[in-house]
Amino acid sequence: MLAPTADVVLSNAHVYREIAEDAQQRSQASLEAHRSPKDDGSPGYVLTRDPNQASFKNSMIAIVFAGMTMEARLWLFGCARVGVAQYKRLDKKPLEERLGPLGIADDILFEEVKAFREARAALVHEKALPISQDRSPIRIAQEEAAKAVVVMTRVLAAIQRSVK
Repeated sequence: MLAPTADVVLSNAHVYREIAEDAQQRSQASLEAHRSPKDDGSPGYVLTRDPNQASFKNSMIAIVFAGMTMEARLWLFGCARVGVAQYKRLDKKPLEERLGPLGIADDILFEEVKAFREARAALVHEKALPISQDRSPIRIAQEEAAKAVVVMTRVLAAIQRSVK
């Protein structure tokens, strides 16, 4: 029989990161496969229809798993830094508001994480309205997925710097 080991922590955070990065890459590849330059040479491009919406679907996967990665890594880091009981209280706050109490003082990162949280909520918890009534910003899932993976990477780097 194996003796329990108190210091072993099992986490899937590394898998969530891989899923986010892979999905974002698949999203971009699908978008590129359905995009071509305009025939008249003018700026911009023409998108062809993708009946499976692979780029959109993979963008959503990237956004959700980038968030899961940040949540999981902040949990691990926060519990180690301030203890489980104190981090449980922090864990109830918006994602960006957890950074400062954990020693990650980066105003730009704070704003990027806040923008990620807002975009994720808008896309994942869609509240569709007629266009004439909708005043929310237009969000393009592929753009938000690319930003989500960058923000996730920056949060992980900030955690890594704080550990040293």
